[in-house]
Amino acid sequence: MEPAPLEFKRASKDFRDGPRGLVRAVNSVSWALPRGAVALLHGPSGAGKSTLLALGAGLLLPSEGEVWLQGAHFSRLREAHRASRRRALLGVLWQGPGLIPGLASLAQVLLPSVPEGLTPARREAALRWLAHFGLESAREALPEDLSGGEKQRVALARAFARDPSLLLLDEPSAHLDDPSVLALGRALGALCARGGSALVVTHDPRLDALPSVSERRILVQGSLEAV
Repeated sequence: MEPAPLEFKRASKDFRDGPRGLVRAVNSVSWALPRGAVALLHGPSGAGKSTLLALGAGLLLPSEGEVWLQGAHFSRLREAHRASRRRALLGVLWQGPGLIPGLASLAQVLLPSVPEGLTPARREAALRWLAHFGLESAREALPEDLSGGEKQRVALARAFARDPSLLLLDEPSAHLDDPSVLALGRALGALCARGGSALVVTHDPRLDALPSVSERRILVQGSLEAV
């Protein structure tokens, strides 16, 4: 039996918050993301959704418990090894597109591939994903010349372009119109068809209607529950 692409084992995360002392943002979450699945993570603002995503990406380490990635104890690795695994296996989108000023759209999408080398195949993939999100004519456009929705689509193209086995997306439909949400749904469906998986933090009810979504969870006061 293949291991889950991402698994939390009684994972908790505490932060120090001034006079309140330690605040528990994620509380003893135990859950495995199924292979070939798109899981939506709902919950009110401040419930710990982005913190859980950052734990899954290895950008934060759990205060208690463990995070496993593709059957390996991800949270036990040193930072450099986590970064290497993250580049190799994950596509990540945080809240806000996170584009670099002065860098054209195509270069933004290619940026995660720089450490391994910018091969013709990677350039072709970047162009293909820009086209998928309707940005054929904007590949040389700078962020300051793009609308909010266009910036978000560039960021989505960047997350998908390396054909990751796991996507971690934080509010990916922000600023997207309905056709772009459908393009996102098709991209997620293709990811699942080849055995990939995605964990998507969202408040957008449009994503619940996507046929590629197979699981829904809600995070309330740091605890994960089934919907």
